[in-house]
Amino acid sequence: MAELTLEIINTGETIPVSDLELGQVTNEELLSELIAAGYLYYEEGCPEYRIINPQNSPVLEKSSLSHIGFCNGDTIRIVAKPNGAVL
Repeated sequence: MAELTLEIINTGETIPVSDLELGQVTNEELLSELIAAGYLYYEEGCPEYRIINPQNSPVLEKSSLSHIGFCNGDTIRIVAKPNGAVL
């Protein structure tokens, strides 16, 4: 189990997370959980969210957090992709 910090770039909010299984949770699942918990705003036509990988690139394909390159103690940065923008 890993302990991480989630940083929402657009708002500057940070969220400590513990007991996260990096090899089992995907980027899409993490974003869905954050939307469901109310940390990320979502409604039809709103921006999409992307996780920024440790190499500072947006993650475009569904993959586990460990496969993306995240480790215990890391900060996962999340950014809103404005409508029509290419990331």
